[in-house]
Amino acid sequence: MNRYINYKTKLFLYFFILFAIFTVSILSFQYKREKEFKIEQLESNLNLYNEIIYKKINDDTLKISDTDRLNQFVKTLSSDVLRVTVIDNNGKVLYDNDVEDPQRMENHLNRPEILKSLHHEYGTAIRLSKSVNKDFYYYSKSYAKFYIRVALPYDIHIQNFLKADNLFIYFLILVFIIVIFSLIYISDKLGKSISKLKDFAITADNNTYDASKAITFPKNELGIIGNRIISIYNRLSETKEKLTREQEKLTMHFNNSENGIAIFSPLMEKVYSNSRFIQYINTMLDKPVQEIENIFKEDDFSELVAYIKHQHAETVIPAELPRYKTTLYKNGRYFTIKSIVFEDNSFEIVIVDITNVEKNRLLKQEMTSNIAHELRTPVTSIRGFLETIIEKPDIDTKSRDLFMNKSYKQILRLSELISDISVITKTEEAPDKFDIEKVSINKCFNESLNDLILLTNNKKVEAKTNISKNIFVNGSKILLYLLIRNLIDNSIKYVNTDVLIEFNNYLEDENYYYFSYSDNGEGVPEEHLNRLFERFYRGDSGRTRKTGGTGLGLSIVKNSVLFHGGEITVKNKLSGGLEFLFTLKKN
Repeated sequence: MNRYINYKTKLFLYFFILFAIFTVSILSFQYKREKEFKIEQLESNLNLYNEIIYKKINDDTLKISDTDRLNQFVKTLSSDVLRVTVIDNNGKVLYDNDVEDPQRMENHLNRPEILKSLHHEYGTAIRLSKSVNKDFYYYSKSYAKFYIRVALPYDIHIQNFLKADNLFIYFLILVFIIVIFSLIYISDKLGKSISKLKDFAITADNNTYDASKAITFPKNELGIIGNRIISIYNRLSETKEKLTREQEKLTMHFNNSENGIAIFSPLMEKVYSNSRFIQYINTMLDKPVQEIENIFKEDDFSELVAYIKHQHAETVIPAELPRYKTTLYKNGRYFTIKSIVFEDNSFEIVIVDITNVEKNRLLKQEMTSNIAHELRTPVTSIRGFLETIIEKPDIDTKSRDLFMNKSYKQILRLSELISDISVITKTEEAPDKFDIEKVSINKCFNESLNDLILLTNNKKVEAKTNISKNIFVNGSKILLYLLIRNLIDNSIKYVNTDVLIEFNNYLEDENYYYFSYSDNGEGVPEEHLNRLFERFYRGDSGRTRKTGGTGLGLSIVKNSVLFHGGEITVKNKLSGGLEFLFTLKKN
């Protein structure tokens, strides 16, 4: 787990490390300089001894062979501590005041100080002397005919002399301590302001900042900045709240709009779309789309795309926002497509369903007429069968049973008709009478399919579904069952070959599930598509009677969808058959 270090500590550590590096650097530099100075001073003295001895020997004032006089001279230079050695160019020791018989000493040409003086102005070395078994600080210098080497015993006196003076170190340590306390004070002052800014930033980011609890900053530059930041934040928060409220109103308006509305970025990427927009474009297109942006690849929208690209290419800002409008007829419905291009090149598309449908008054009148028409046929048949039985009491049993069975079937048809009318009336006039529960769409489909398969004769029914078991809708189990059952029943009745049903959940958003249901039938002529959901409507006047049914199945389907807050449309598939697109609200 990472340990958090606050800004005050960080600030102190940064300056502490910086000043510590600076102090150590100064100490190291000063120590090195002072030590070099001491060494230079010592070597300067040794060089002076060298030069004096060389001058005496070179001027023939002293002879190297005159050991006594040379010893006496060396003593006058530096008491008894100075060691002087004269070595010829071949490394043979000619004189050494610390050795009684220099002639017996080994060759000194390989001594470090001698080797250094051979290639440089002089040579030095600190080492143990094999001749006298003592540590010496050697200083050697090469002359024309010989080397003169002087040395001092490397004892405690020389070592102390070469050490740097500690007074400067004590002074720097004192300054360092003073600076540390100053840093603690400064970092504490700065840390308070930074800490308050940090606390404000965290609460603001978590949306827990309470404007009523004012934050007091120190009276310095950071305090002024902090107060200004909080003031700006408060103003931005107020503006954000106002914008959020307005955005909620606008979103609510879009979601409840009777029109399909979508907003796109300048790159034609979806920013927002309501459910009706998705429903409309999937009604227009031959195949349902999951990505709304795919509409710009369709031929039906090519003119709109060309217009938008033209507006994007314009460099002169128009006085009014560019507007586009066209009318499109697809799958038996008419749509008006409108678009507005905004100044930042984002744009809005509005789709309005302008299909002419009968008014509620005309529908009710037509329904009354249709009910009378639908009742007339079974009632007439029942009447005829019963009159025959009554008028001919001696009719044979076989004929009597035949007439009774036919009458019974007509009564069942009347019962089914009354039941369907009751469902439609109840959804429109008393929707609160239905029990609401959590319904599994997958389970509802399987139950409907299994119930209808039992009623089919020799027709094979195959179903392909893509409905998750986790899809649940809060609604009426009866209506959802009737919705799916009537769609399947419609396919079984009107598909002349073996039936292939496809039922898919192709999309979902925050509020809706989107479903498609299709079969492999022959489809319906386009002029009849937009009227399939009307009560008792049929393109072929004899179709319902041949296949059975009341003519109210698709009306029940539509009313069930509307009851659950959705919408439904129908179109012909390119591959044949009908395709129903509908939505169901999640909550």
